[in-house]
Amino acid sequence: MVVQSLEELWSRLKSLGPEKLRSLDREDFARVLGVDPVELPLSIRMELVRRLYSEYELSQRWLASKLRTSLREVSRALNLGEKTEQPPSAPLILEDPEIIAGAIKPVREGKARNPNDLVIELKIPLVEVEKLYRRIVENDNLMNVRTIEAIAKVAEYIREVEKRYSRVEELLRELSEKIEKAKAAKEELLDVCSKVAENARYTHQQGKDRDRRF
Repeated sequence: MVVQSLEELWSRLKSLGPEKLRSLDREDFARVLGVDPVELPLSIRMELVRRLYSEYELSQRWLASKLRTSLREVSRALNLGEKTEQPPSAPLILEDPEIIAGAIKPVREGKARNPNDLVIELKIPLVEVEKLYRRIVENDNLMNVRTIEAIAKVAEYIREVEKRYSRVEELLRELSEKIEKAKAAKEELLDVCSKVAENARYTHQQGKDRDRRF
């Protein structure tokens, strides 16, 4: 394995800018570095931790995840001794894709029924969790409202189709009745015509018989 220089790795990360950098997942982060962070010497990883934290105020959780190290190592690299991870600032919490994704899943699955559950799950301050929880619920409610409206429109369309279908059925029944009446009238007319023809033949025959007698 060729160990890449710290400055080369740092240059690759800085070229992305803060917003793009925050949006990276583990695989994308490693792809940008050009090497799996776990293969880098610990000293290089810790220096990247310090620079990323100082330059972009990335959370310790984010740094530990992307650089494939522990929160304790990150804390030591930042000279925080054995303190627990300092929570990211409010704007970062509400913008960090991983934190948002980590909050949405338990809320939608019903595992997080209130902000307190998310505090336990994500280990970030309650005041910020409440904002995040409220935003997730409001967005889901908006989606539910739109879904309900769409279902109502479909139901209305189905009712309209059923009304038209019922009218078509009614027209078909009326047409069928008229056809049956026409058939009956035809049969009756044919019967009358047959009787008239029979009478005509009988009358004609009677005339011939009289003529022969005379």
